[in-house]
Amino acid sequence: MPVDVFEVDLLREPRIGEQAQPLRDPGLDGEVGYLNCLESGACPLLNGENCCGIYPTRPSVCVLFEAGSDECQEARRVFGIPALEPVSTQA
Repeated sequence: MPVDVFEVDLLREPRIGEQAQPLRDPGLDGEVGYLNCLESGACPLLNGENCCGIYPTRPSVCVLFEAGSDECQEARRVFGIPALEPVSTQA
């Protein structure tokens, strides 16, 4: 599951550029590369707890892919990553 990387993502979070594979040809709307999540089955920027290690500065496409959504949980299931548990808002 490749994750599109845009120039604005690299400006916001340099670690994305360290992991991104560049595009051979220019992409659409400023796309410059992608994070290859196919080899390991997980995003290379997940931390040791299988959560986004750069959540506040994650790629734009990830912002649109809400953590814990049905699509998120399905992707995690397909790639053998444990499901995200609901966060309790009670104090």
